[in-house]
Amino acid sequence: TRIFYSTDKNSAIENWNDLKLEINGDSNWSAEFDTAQLSDGKYFFKAEAVDKVGNVGYSEPLELEIDQNSDRPTIKIISLETSGQIVSNSKISGSVSDDDGIDGLY
Repeated sequence: TRIFYSTDKNSAIENWNDLKLEINGDSNWSAEFDTAQLSDGKYFFKAEAVDKVGNVGYSEPLELEIDQNSDRPTIKIISLETSGQIVSNSKISGSVSDDDGIDGLY
């Protein structure tokens, strides 16, 4: 199984790009890829399968809009402990999450 992508869902498969992913499984499979390797825009993806005698089949194209600006970390303040006014020893706490992982807080 291979996964291909293109910006034109009607182009011949020879013009599609191979994502060169590691595919896990056989008849039920999965793969992961980093969308950061593609520029923002609309893409179409197809999976290819080859049977034991060499017959090749392709899935219908699946559309995906990539927008890296929509994939930002989520950060929120959970609490701000004060004694009615901000003083030098006030405590603030929060949480941060991101599907790509967190590199750091600054």
